[in-house]
Amino acid sequence: MENPVDFALKEKYAKVKQLRSRLEDIKKLINWDQFLSLFADNASQF
Repeated sequence: MENPVDFALKEKYAKVKQLRSRLEDIKKLINWDQFLSLFADNASQF
């Protein structure tokens, strides 16, 4: 029997996996490079 954490992680992963195709479609529509300048200074902090 799986523990509750494993079960929850698998459930969440399944949901994210379903979103992947929609995110790939959105990626084709939006030029994300335009937003990089908003985060360039903060990227090195992480």
